[in-house]
Amino acid sequence: MTRIALIHPTGLLATDVREALERRPELAHELRLLSDDTDEIGTLTQVDGAAAMVGDLGETSLEEVDLVLLFGSAERYRPLLETLPAGVDALIVAAGGRHDGVPIVDGVNLEAVRRGDLLLSPPPATIGLAHLLQPLLEFGLREVVATVLEPVSTYGKEGLDELFEQTRDLLSFRGEVRREVLPAQLAFNVLGPSADGVPQLREHLGQLLGVEFAVSAQLLRVGLFHGLGLSVAVRLDNDPGLATVREALEAPPLLGIVEESDLLGTVDAAGRREVLIGAVEPAGDGVYQLWAVLDNLGRGGALNAVAVLEVLTGHADG
Repeated sequence: MTRIALIHPTGLLATDVREALERRPELAHELRLLSDDTDEIGTLTQVDGAAAMVGDLGETSLEEVDLVLLFGSAERYRPLLETLPAGVDALIVAAGGRHDGVPIVDGVNLEAVRRGDLLLSPPPATIGLAHLLQPLLEFGLREVVATVLEPVSTYGKEGLDELFEQTRDLLSFRGEVRREVLPAQLAFNVLGPSADGVPQLREHLGQLLGVEFAVSAQLLRVGLFHGLGLSVAVRLDNDPGLATVREALEAPPLLGIVEESDLLGTVDAAGRREVLIGAVEPAGDGVYQLWAVLDNLGRGGALNAVAVLEVLTGHADG
């Protein structure tokens, strides 16, 4: 029997994790919703179809808890980690930014899950790239150049609301758009590249895949509500040919190549469990260009976190 506490549980990603856990009741017989944010404490929500209120993250709120799931920035959860009771495992579920912990990606390195370690379900860009690159390791992956298109949902519900307001204001010719949550106008716009998170993305990919290769990445913030896009070029030392590369990318259960590759967009990833791959094109000298999309809140967030919890609670397949 496992008791799980969700810290800062009302954001978009946290809500998706809660809903995923409700579909897997064997993983937790109790969910506690806790926060140290006065605006979040007392929020009325639902757990397993019943009304639930976010409680105060006080000194005794984690008594008899087995696992804690932490959402939000590193600055929010670090003080809690310093006082976490002995024997309580912690999993950070990241939407973006820089975070502590051992990165774990379902289908890539679940065997690295260890009780007692601070574990991290990394940001969706890292998860998507790890899925794409792992099948190519056997061909001598030497270099990766990636452009990541990050949607506004990485800023949470407040970011989505602001993007909607920006769009409405621009279409209504109301002058200056609101910029309280988002760094700038994102409606009808692309911002970037952002350097925040790129060094850790490189570090995490090396940890996840267990090999060294050159990684160059740009994170572009785009005026999309949902869905992450990955434009990737890889260089292989041992080029096996296009047919073999496609076969390798089709083999993992969490990857899928779509037929109409020129029409694949981020909207197609909504609700899908897989990372969807569109174009796979040779560019000569062992270089292949890939286009892929994933649901940043699903495969890039909640589904990955639940896979880690399956291992921690002893409910993983096999």
